[in-house]
Amino acid sequence: GEFMKKFILGLFLILGAMSFAAPKFVDMTKVKNAGYVIKNEREDILTMATSDDDSAIIISFSTANISSKEISDLLKSNALRDSGNFIATLDNNRAYINEFEAQGFYSYMIVPKKEKVKNQHTYATYVSSKKLSKNDLSKITNAILDEAESYIK
Repeated sequence: GEFMKKFILGLFLILGAMSFAAPKFVDMTKVKNAGYVIKNEREDILTMATSDDDSAIIISFSTANISSKEISDLLKSNALRDSGNFIATLDNNRAYINEFEAQGFYSYMIVPKKEKVKNQHTYATYVSSKKLSKNDLSKITNAILDEAESYIK
């Protein structure tokens, strides 16, 4: 609903502040056909989102000469600064995941440990009105990263 839209806008601002025409490694035709809302489309970063009533997915692509772990730590410190209540870091074999809670919503910042292309980063935030079990989070992480990677040329 309305709150989710405001919440996503807030997240866009957090992710946008972290920004380092869309990165060349992203297939824009595919992205536009997938029906995402697109924000900050620039040469070094692209952020896009989709949502329904009780969840949202925000995917970012950026070019940055830093490690996945450093991106995860940066996202975490930005989110903390912007009043997200940090809950836990939940790494799995595929990604670094930071869990936050704010205003009754849980957000999971997902940064894959391995990038497909050197210095080309893909990361995502999944927002939900429910706290996810480790098992559900693992499934969602795989689904979101598979989808995000499908937009890489």
